Amino acid sequence: MKLKMNLSKVGDWKNLRKILALLFLLLILVLLIWSIREDFRLKEGQMLLRWFQIGIHYAIQLKSFNPEDQTFNSTLTVDQGMLPPEMYSDAMKIHYGPLVYDDLSFPYAAGIPIISQKLVAQLGPFKTVIPPAKEISIKALGNPEIYPFDKYLIMGVVKCPAYFIEGKTKKYMEAQDHGESLGIINSISGLLIRTPTKKELNQIRASFNLTKRALSPVDDKDLKQINNNKDTFALMIVRPYYLQFMTVVLGAFALVIAFYIGFKQPFKNIAISMPGFVIAIWGIRSILLSDTKIFLAYFDYVALSLYLIIFVGITCRLISGGKGRVVKLNNVSNCYAMMHNVTLFFDR
Repeated sequence: MKLKMNLSKVGDWKNLRKILALLFLLLILVLLIWSIREDFRLKEGQMLLRWFQIGIHYAIQLKSFNPEDQTFNSTLTVDQGMLPPEMYSDAMKIHYGPLVYDDLSFPYAAGIPIISQKLVAQLGPFKTVIPPAKEISIKALGNPEIYPFDKYLIMGVVKCPAYFIEGKTKKYMEAQDHGESLGIINSISGLLIRTPTKKELNQIRASFNLTKRALSPVDDKDLKQINNNKDTFALMIVRPYYLQFMTVVLGAFALVIAFYIGFKQPFKNIAISMPGFVIAIWGIRSILLSDTKIFLAYFDYVALSLYLIIFVGITCRLISGGKGRVVKLNNVSNCYAMMHNVTLFFDR
Protein backbone atom coordinates (compact mmCIF):
# COMPACT_ATOMS: atom_id res chain seq x y z
CA MET A 1 0.00 0.00 0.00
CA LYS A 2 2.82 2.36 0.89
CA LEU A 3 4.57 1.46 -2.36
CA LYS A 4 1.51 2.46 -4.39
CA MET A 5 1.28 5.77 -2.53
CA ASN A 6 4.93 6.51 -3.22
CA LEU A 7 4.47 5.69 -6.89
CA SER A 8 1.51 8.01 -7.11
CA LYS A 9 3.69 10.89 -5.93
CA VAL A 10 6.18 10.33 -8.72
CA GLY A 11 3.60 9.60 -11.36
CA ASP A 12 1.89 6.52 -12.69
CA TRP A 13 3.82 3.35 -13.46
CA LYS A 14 4.08 4.13 -17.19
CA ASN A 15 5.85 7.41 -16.54
CA LEU A 16 8.20 5.68 -14.12
CA ARG A 17 9.06 3.09 -16.75
CA LYS A 18 9.83 5.86 -19.22
CA ILE A 19 12.15 7.49 -16.71
CA LEU A 20 13.92 4.18 -16.04
CA ALA A 21 14.23 3.50 -19.77
CA LEU A 22 15.71 6.97 -20.31
CA LEU A 23 18.20 6.45 -17.48
CA PHE A 24 19.16 3.08 -18.95
CA LEU A 25 19.80 4.59 -22.38
CA LEU A 26 21.83 7.35 -20.75
CA LEU A 27 23.92 4.74 -18.94
CA ILE A 28 24.54 2.90 -22.22
CA LEU A 29 25.63 6.14 -23.88
CA VAL A 30 27.99 7.02 -21.02
CA LEU A 31 29.58 3.55 -21.09
CA LEU A 32 29.96 3.72 -24.87
CA ILE A 33 31.74 7.08 -24.71
CA TRP A 34 33.94 5.83 -21.85
CA SER A 35 34.98 2.68 -23.75
CA ILE A 36 35.88 4.67 -26.88
CA ARG A 37 37.92 7.18 -24.86
CA GLU A 38 39.79 4.38 -23.06
CA ASP A 39 40.65 2.71 -26.38
CA PHE A 40 42.04 5.96 -27.77
CA ARG A 41 44.02 6.47 -24.56
CA LEU A 42 45.59 3.01 -24.91
CA LYS A 43 46.40 3.65 -28.57
CA GLU A 44 48.17 6.87 -27.66
CA GLY A 45 50.02 5.00 -24.91
CA GLN A 46 51.30 2.48 -27.46
CA MET A 47 53.30 5.24 -29.15
CA LEU A 48 55.01 6.01 -25.83
CA LEU A 49 56.16 2.38 -25.57
CA ARG A 50 58.40 2.88 -28.60
CA TRP A 51 60.61 5.23 -26.60
CA PHE A 52 63.22 7.60 -27.89
CA GLN A 53 65.98 5.78 -29.79
CA ILE A 54 69.21 6.36 -27.93
CA GLY A 55 72.35 4.27 -27.58
CA ILE A 56 71.86 0.64 -28.61
CA HIS A 57 68.16 0.58 -29.47
CA TYR A 58 66.19 -2.67 -29.33
CA ALA A 59 62.85 -2.93 -31.11
CA ILE A 60 60.32 -5.74 -30.74
CA GLN A 61 57.52 -5.79 -33.29
CA LEU A 62 54.48 -7.89 -32.32
CA LYS A 63 53.20 -9.27 -35.64
CA SER A 64 50.64 -11.98 -34.85
CA PHE A 65 49.08 -13.85 -31.95
CA ASN A 66 48.28 -17.56 -31.77
CA PRO A 67 45.64 -18.11 -29.04
CA GLU A 68 46.00 -21.92 -29.17
CA ASP A 69 49.52 -21.97 -27.74
CA GLN A 70 49.36 -18.36 -26.46
CA THR A 71 52.42 -17.09 -28.28
CA PHE A 72 53.20 -13.83 -30.01
CA ASN A 73 55.21 -14.10 -33.21
CA SER A 74 57.57 -11.15 -33.20
CA THR A 75 60.64 -9.66 -34.81
CA LEU A 76 63.59 -8.46 -32.74
CA THR A 77 65.99 -5.89 -34.16
CA VAL A 78 68.82 -3.80 -32.82
CA ASP A 79 70.02 -0.52 -34.26
CA GLN A 80 72.15 2.42 -33.33
CA GLY A 81 70.19 5.30 -31.92
CA MET A 82 71.43 8.72 -30.88
CA LEU A 83 74.89 8.68 -29.33
CA PRO A 84 76.85 11.32 -27.43
CA PRO A 85 78.76 13.67 -29.81
CA GLU A 86 82.16 12.37 -28.64
CA MET A 87 81.30 8.83 -29.84
CA TYR A 88 80.78 9.74 -33.49
CA SER A 89 84.49 9.61 -34.33
CA ASP A 90 85.83 6.71 -36.41
CA ALA A 91 88.14 5.75 -33.56
CA MET A 92 85.14 4.88 -31.41
CA LYS A 93 83.39 2.28 -33.49
CA ILE A 94 80.84 0.17 -31.64
CA HIS A 95 81.50 -3.56 -31.52
CA TYR A 96 78.35 -5.71 -31.38
CA GLY A 97 77.95 -9.14 -29.86
CA PRO A 98 75.14 -11.65 -30.56
CA LEU A 99 71.52 -10.50 -30.36
CA VAL A 100 69.62 -12.68 -27.86
CA TYR A 101 66.21 -12.84 -26.19
CA ASP A 102 64.86 -14.56 -23.06
CA ASP A 103 61.24 -15.14 -22.02
CA LEU A 104 60.62 -14.13 -18.40
CA SER A 105 56.84 -14.55 -18.13
CA PHE A 106 56.68 -18.02 -16.60
CA PRO A 107 59.77 -17.75 -14.37
CA TYR A 108 58.54 -14.46 -12.95
CA ALA A 109 54.96 -15.66 -12.43
CA ALA A 110 56.11 -18.92 -10.83
CA GLY A 111 58.55 -17.19 -8.47
CA ILE A 112 61.52 -18.99 -10.04
CA PRO A 113 64.84 -17.11 -9.97
CA ILE A 114 65.38 -15.52 -13.37
CA ILE A 115 68.54 -16.41 -15.29
CA SER A 116 68.51 -14.13 -18.28
CA GLN A 117 70.63 -13.35 -21.29
CA LYS A 118 71.99 -10.33 -19.46
CA LEU A 119 74.73 -12.73 -18.32
CA VAL A 120 76.17 -12.94 -21.84
CA ALA A 121 77.15 -9.26 -21.90
CA GLN A 122 80.85 -10.07 -22.27
CA LEU A 123 80.60 -13.06 -24.60
CA GLY A 124 81.35 -12.92 -28.32
CA PRO A 125 82.06 -12.95 -31.09
CA PHE A 126 82.02 -9.17 -31.52
CA LYS A 127 81.80 -7.41 -34.87
CA THR A 128 81.53 -3.84 -36.04
CA VAL A 129 78.44 -4.80 -38.08
CA ILE A 130 74.97 -4.57 -36.51
CA PRO A 131 73.47 -8.08 -36.05
CA PRO A 132 70.57 -8.95 -38.39
CA ALA A 133 66.96 -9.07 -37.22
CA LYS A 134 65.70 -12.35 -35.81
CA GLU A 135 62.27 -13.93 -35.39
CA ILE A 136 61.29 -14.68 -31.81
CA SER A 137 58.29 -16.29 -30.13
CA ILE A 138 57.07 -14.60 -26.96
CA LYS A 139 55.11 -16.78 -24.55
CA ALA A 140 52.05 -15.17 -22.95
CA LEU A 141 50.11 -15.85 -19.76
CA GLY A 142 46.34 -15.54 -20.14
CA ASN A 143 43.04 -17.26 -20.79
CA PRO A 144 41.80 -17.02 -24.41
CA GLU A 145 38.53 -18.81 -23.59
CA ILE A 146 37.07 -15.71 -21.91
CA TYR A 147 37.36 -13.67 -25.12
CA PRO A 148 36.85 -10.71 -25.44
CA PHE A 149 37.61 -10.18 -21.74
CA ASP A 150 40.94 -12.00 -22.03
CA LYS A 151 44.26 -10.34 -21.36
CA TYR A 152 47.83 -11.60 -21.51
CA LEU A 153 51.07 -10.87 -19.73
CA ILE A 154 54.31 -10.96 -21.71
CA MET A 155 57.68 -10.34 -20.12
CA GLY A 156 61.17 -10.66 -21.52
CA VAL A 157 64.71 -9.35 -21.76
CA VAL A 158 66.79 -8.57 -24.84
CA LYS A 159 70.52 -8.09 -25.07
CA CYS A 160 73.09 -7.29 -27.69
CA PRO A 161 76.34 -6.78 -25.77
CA ALA A 162 78.20 -3.87 -27.32
CA TYR A 163 81.25 -1.84 -26.42
CA PHE A 164 83.50 0.91 -27.71
CA ILE A 165 87.19 1.44 -26.96
CA GLU A 166 88.28 4.60 -25.24
CA GLY A 167 92.04 4.69 -25.02
CA LYS A 168 92.85 1.11 -24.11
CA THR A 169 89.66 0.47 -22.13
CA LYS A 170 86.55 -1.36 -23.31
CA LYS A 171 83.44 0.47 -22.27
CA TYR A 172 80.19 -1.46 -22.54
CA MET A 173 77.11 0.42 -23.69
CA GLU A 174 74.89 -1.03 -20.96
CA ALA A 175 77.08 0.65 -18.33
CA GLN A 176 76.77 4.07 -19.98
CA ASP A 177 74.12 6.64 -19.24
CA HIS A 178 71.46 6.26 -21.92
CA GLY A 179 73.50 3.46 -23.48
CA GLU A 180 70.45 1.29 -24.25
CA SER A 181 66.81 1.83 -25.12
CA LEU A 182 63.89 -0.50 -25.88
CA GLY A 183 60.74 0.00 -27.95
CA ILE A 184 57.65 -2.17 -28.48
CA ILE A 185 55.74 -1.91 -31.76
CA ASN A 186 52.25 -3.43 -31.88
CA SER A 187 51.23 -4.44 -35.42
CA ILE A 188 48.33 -6.71 -34.39
CA SER A 189 44.85 -5.40 -35.10
CA GLY A 190 42.28 -5.97 -32.36
CA LEU A 191 44.82 -5.95 -29.54
CA LEU A 192 46.14 -3.09 -27.44
CA ILE A 193 49.17 -2.99 -25.16
CA ARG A 194 49.79 -1.24 -21.87
CA THR A 195 51.97 -1.63 -18.79
CA PRO A 196 50.66 -4.01 -16.10
CA THR A 197 49.45 -2.86 -12.71
CA LYS A 198 50.76 -4.11 -9.39
CA LYS A 199 47.41 -5.79 -8.72
CA GLU A 200 47.54 -7.71 -12.01
CA LEU A 201 51.09 -8.92 -11.39
CA ASN A 202 50.22 -10.05 -7.87
CA GLN A 203 47.18 -11.98 -9.17
CA ILE A 204 49.22 -13.70 -11.88
CA ARG A 205 52.00 -14.66 -9.48
CA ALA A 206 49.45 -16.00 -6.99
CA SER A 207 47.80 -18.22 -9.62
CA PHE A 208 51.09 -19.54 -11.10
CA ASN A 209 53.06 -19.92 -7.89
CA LEU A 210 54.62 -23.37 -8.32
CA THR A 211 56.82 -23.17 -5.24
CA LYS A 212 53.80 -22.54 -2.98
CA ARG A 213 55.83 -20.10 -0.92
CA ALA A 214 54.71 -16.63 0.02
CA LEU A 215 55.82 -14.04 -2.51
CA SER A 216 56.40 -10.45 -1.53
CA PRO A 217 53.87 -8.08 -3.14
CA VAL A 218 54.93 -6.11 -6.20
CA ASP A 219 55.93 -2.52 -5.47
CA ASP A 220 56.89 0.51 -7.55
CA LYS A 221 60.55 -0.55 -7.52
CA ASP A 222 59.63 -3.89 -9.11
CA LEU A 223 57.64 -2.14 -11.83
CA LYS A 224 60.63 0.04 -12.71
CA GLN A 225 62.94 -2.97 -12.87
CA ILE A 226 60.77 -5.03 -15.20
CA ASN A 227 60.07 -1.99 -17.40
CA ASN A 228 63.44 -0.28 -17.27
CA ASN A 229 63.22 1.24 -20.80
CA LYS A 230 66.62 -0.34 -21.52
CA ASP A 231 66.47 -4.09 -22.09
CA THR A 232 63.63 -5.54 -19.97
CA PHE A 233 59.88 -5.21 -20.52
CA ALA A 234 56.55 -6.42 -19.10
CA LEU A 235 53.30 -5.68 -20.93
CA MET A 236 49.62 -6.51 -20.71
CA ILE A 237 47.92 -7.33 -24.03
CA VAL A 238 44.20 -6.47 -23.86
CA ARG A 239 41.15 -6.32 -26.12
CA PRO A 240 39.54 -2.97 -26.92
CA TYR A 241 37.03 -1.79 -24.33
CA TYR A 242 34.58 -1.05 -27.15
CA LEU A 243 34.55 -4.75 -28.10
CA GLN A 244 33.87 -5.75 -24.49
CA PHE A 245 31.10 -3.16 -24.22
CA MET A 246 29.41 -4.37 -27.41
CA THR A 247 29.62 -7.97 -26.19
CA VAL A 248 27.74 -7.11 -22.99
CA VAL A 249 25.09 -5.06 -24.81
CA LEU A 250 24.48 -7.65 -27.54
CA GLY A 251 24.51 -10.46 -24.98
CA ALA A 252 21.90 -8.72 -22.81
CA PHE A 253 19.75 -8.05 -25.87
CA ALA A 254 19.99 -11.68 -26.98
CA LEU A 255 19.06 -12.85 -23.47
CA VAL A 256 15.88 -10.74 -23.47
CA ILE A 257 14.92 -12.02 -26.91
CA ALA A 258 15.52 -15.63 -25.82
CA PHE A 259 13.21 -15.23 -22.81
CA TYR A 260 10.57 -13.60 -25.00
CA ILE A 261 10.64 -16.38 -27.62
CA GLY A 262 10.73 -19.14 -25.04
CA PHE A 263 8.16 -17.89 -22.53
CA LYS A 264 5.92 -15.29 -24.20
CA GLN A 265 5.84 -15.49 -27.98
CA PRO A 266 2.81 -17.30 -29.50
CA PHE A 267 3.61 -20.79 -30.76
CA LYS A 268 2.57 -19.94 -34.31
CA ASN A 269 5.39 -17.38 -34.58
CA ILE A 270 8.16 -19.49 -33.04
CA ALA A 271 8.83 -21.42 -36.25
CA ILE A 272 9.69 -18.10 -37.91
CA SER A 273 11.55 -16.55 -34.97
CA MET A 274 13.82 -19.48 -34.09
CA PRO A 275 15.80 -19.66 -37.37
CA GLY A 276 16.24 -15.90 -37.29
CA PHE A 277 17.44 -16.02 -33.68
CA VAL A 278 19.96 -18.79 -34.43
CA ILE A 279 21.31 -16.86 -37.42
CA ALA A 280 21.49 -13.66 -35.35
CA ILE A 281 23.48 -15.35 -32.56
CA TRP A 282 25.89 -16.87 -35.08
CA GLY A 283 26.21 -13.47 -36.76
CA ILE A 284 27.03 -11.83 -33.42
CA ARG A 285 29.67 -14.50 -32.81
CA SER A 286 31.20 -13.92 -36.24
CA ILE A 287 31.33 -10.16 -35.64
CA LEU A 288 32.84 -10.40 -32.16
CA LEU A 289 35.34 -13.16 -32.87
CA SER A 290 36.11 -11.94 -36.42
CA ASP A 291 39.22 -13.87 -37.51
CA THR A 292 40.18 -14.90 -33.97
CA LYS A 293 40.53 -18.67 -33.86
CA ILE A 294 39.31 -19.63 -30.40
CA PHE A 295 37.47 -22.93 -30.00
CA LEU A 296 35.57 -23.22 -27.81
CA ALA A 297 35.23 -19.72 -26.37
CA TYR A 298 32.94 -19.02 -23.43
CA PHE A 299 30.74 -17.18 -25.91
CA ASP A 300 29.82 -20.55 -27.42
CA TYR A 301 28.59 -21.77 -24.04
CA VAL A 302 26.58 -18.56 -23.62
CA ALA A 303 24.97 -19.11 -27.03
CA LEU A 304 24.10 -22.69 -26.05
CA SER A 305 22.53 -21.39 -22.82
CA LEU A 306 20.35 -18.98 -24.82
CA TYR A 307 19.10 -21.84 -26.98
CA LEU A 308 18.37 -23.86 -23.83
CA ILE A 309 16.34 -20.97 -22.38
CA ILE A 310 14.11 -21.02 -25.44
CA PHE A 311 13.82 -24.82 -25.31
CA VAL A 312 12.94 -24.79 -21.59
CA GLY A 313 10.36 -22.04 -22.08
CA ILE A 314 8.61 -23.80 -24.96
CA THR A 315 8.71 -27.17 -23.16
CA CYS A 316 7.27 -25.71 -19.97
CA ARG A 317 4.40 -24.10 -21.84
CA LEU A 318 3.65 -27.32 -23.70
CA ILE A 319 3.67 -29.40 -20.52
CA SER A 320 1.56 -26.87 -18.61
CA GLY A 321 -0.97 -26.67 -21.46
CA GLY A 322 -0.22 -23.04 -22.30
CA LYS A 323 -1.51 -21.57 -25.56
CA GLY A 324 1.68 -19.83 -26.45
CA ARG A 325 0.99 -16.64 -24.52
CA VAL A 326 2.34 -15.29 -21.25
CA VAL A 327 3.24 -18.11 -18.89
CA LYS A 328 1.92 -17.82 -15.33
CA LEU A 329 4.46 -18.10 -12.57
CA ASN A 330 2.84 -21.13 -10.94
CA ASN A 331 2.86 -23.02 -14.26
CA VAL A 332 6.54 -22.26 -14.75
CA SER A 333 7.43 -23.50 -11.28
CA ASN A 334 5.38 -26.66 -11.83
CA CYS A 335 7.12 -27.17 -15.15
CA TYR A 336 10.55 -26.88 -13.57
CA ALA A 337 9.51 -29.39 -10.90
CA MET A 338 8.39 -31.85 -13.57
CA MET A 339 11.62 -31.45 -15.54
CA HIS A 340 13.63 -31.94 -12.33
CA ASN A 341 11.82 -35.22 -11.67
CA VAL A 342 12.53 -36.38 -15.22
CA THR A 343 16.21 -35.56 -14.75
CA LEU A 344 16.35 -37.55 -11.52
CA PHE A 345 14.71 -40.49 -13.30
CA PHE A 346 17.39 -40.57 -16.01
CA ASP A 347 20.19 -40.12 -13.46
CA ARG A 348 19.18 -43.41 -11.89
